[in-house]
Formats: sequence, C-alpha cells, structure tokens
Amino acid sequence: MSFILNIDTSLDTAHVCISYKTDVVGAAVNYEQKDHAAWLHSAINLLLQQAAIKTEALNAVAVVEGPGSYTGLRVGMAAAKGFCYANELPLILIPTLTLMASGTVRQIKKIFNETEVKKKLICPMIDARRMEVYTALYTTEMQTLLAPCAMVLSKNSFDDWRKTNEIIFTGNGSKKWQINFAEKIDYIQAHAYDVNDLVLHSYKSYLQSNFVNTAYADATYLKDFYTGKKV
Repeated sequence: MSFILNIDTSLDTAHVCISYKTDVVGAAVNYEQKDHAAWLHSAINLLLQQAAIKTEALNAVAVVEGPGSYTGLRVGMAAAKGFCYANELPLILIPTLTLMASGTVRQIKKIFNETEVKKKLICPMIDARRMEVYTALYTTEMQTLLAPCAMVLSKNSFDDWRKTNEIIFTGNGSKKWQINFAEKIDYIQAHAYDVNDLVLHSYKSYLQSNFVNTAYADATYLKDFYTGKKV
C-alpha cells in the first residue's frame, strides 16, 4: 500500500491531496493565500472522510518545502510534521522549483515534438517582490544548470543560455520577465504544475525511500525573511 498525504501551501494557490501510487484519490484547492492556515487542516480531514481513509492507513506525508511564501511554507511544514509525529509516518520534501520545472516539461511535451523539447530549457520563477524572483534553470531532462537562488532580474540575466537555447519561463514570477523585458520574445507558461505532478514526485520519492529526518526538516527560504526590525 502507498497512500500518501500531499501538502502544498508554498504559493498563492494551495493544494492538498491524498494519492494511491500515482493516482489522486481526492484533492482540494484554496485560492486565498491568506487563508491557507485556516483552510489546511479542515481540508485534510474532509478529504480523509470522503475517501474513507483513516490516518493510520497513510504510508507517508509529502510537503512542498520551498522556496515560496514564507508564511505558507511554515504552515505546510508544520502540518506535515505534525501528521508525521502523530502517526509515526515518514516525511518527504519536494522542492518547489523542481516541481515547477518537471510539471512544465510534462506540459510542453503535449505542445512540441521530442526534438523541439530537447532544445529547450526550463526556468521556473516565483515572485519574491520588486524585481526579485526565486529561480533556477533546468534542461528538459531535469539536469540543473542554475541552482535554486534568489535573483534580481535584469535584461541580461539569461543571455549566456539564450544564445543556444530557447528558455521557457514558468510560474508567477515569469510575469516580471514578460512585462519588463518584452523586447526579448520568450515562451511563457503561466501554470507550472498541478496535483498530478505533486503526486508523481511524492510516489517516486516513496519508492526510493527518500525520506528526511522529521525533527530536522525545515522549509527552504533561499533568503532571510525581512521583518522590518533593526538588529
């Protein structure tokens, strides 16, 4: 058996789903970022009831670890760790940018042929306010060319890679690239992934026993959270 509780509160839209292997048993979504904390636990309980699955039937919990919304990441991580502690379940962490990139690859394979897909690079972007984004760069085979980082965008940010490849920018941060550097024509994929991509990642990690120590698990922020307080 491999029932997995999947939690993603990293971005504007939150997802929670229960999966069996690579199938989605039940899913819920919340579009109000400020309500993720109030919504999450009730959504999980409702999904378990609707699927007639008890918490002791779960085999693991997967949570999107970031980068993303500071508050959202803390909400998701706390809920995931709480379920793991209470039910003695292993914890799986899924990096947001990797999830976005692999989800985009799955989508563009429906649009372009195999030769065209191989020539492209994937650049997931998460809005980090002003002209900053959390980003990374991958091949369509998920080889990392630029490790996840916080980047202040400029018109020359990706020049070296764009000389030989077409980059597909994806995620809510890609709007900044599109709006501010419109003279550079790029393919923008607004919706990077969905719960099916989340499930594929968590099940693959489950099969590989790619679990983390729950006690030391933490969200990936990429930069210090600014509180406005002087130290």
